[in-house]
Amino acid sequence: MRRLILVMRHRKKVVLPKKLILGRVKFRIASTGEIVLGENFSCRENVIFNVSGQLVIGNNAFISDDTKINVRKKVSIGNGVMIGQGVLIYDHDHDYRKGHIAMHDNFLEREVQIGNDVWIGSGTIILKGANIGDRCVIGAGTIVKGIIPEDSIVYDKRDNQIQSIIGKEKF
Repeated sequence: MRRLILVMRHRKKVVLPKKLILGRVKFRIASTGEIVLGENFSCRENVIFNVSGQLVIGNNAFISDDTKINVRKKVSIGNGVMIGQGVLIYDHDHDYRKGHIAMHDNFLEREVQIGNDVWIGSGTIILKGANIGDRCVIGAGTIVKGIIPEDSIVYDKRDNQIQSIIGKEKF
């Protein structure tokens, strides 16, 4: 598999496939960040990659509009993955237990792995340490953490609470 490799100032590296379809995309790559995109990768508009670790995206993957992937350690996305609109993926969060939280300090980091042939619905949030098995479907708006076994459907079931506002006292 022949790929184009761009090595930018400060050891930033982006590995691009021969066939690639990109909408308006922002690549924010810090110091030792690395992005590897598989063959036939495509994404739509307003996708943002914030990478100071390693981001690896497999072949035939698709990312829809307004998705943001934030990588300090490593995020791996398998072959044939479809990611819906407005998905957020984080391999880190702030360690608030260390007291004062500086914007660029005190992170807790754990790799995120997304298997092959996974479908991730719009508005999903994938948190640090998530491991999604092959052939999973993640329902729209789901918050994903931990291990999701292969061939699973995951969704957040929320009941709507509906009350009349007529005749209620002001609070």
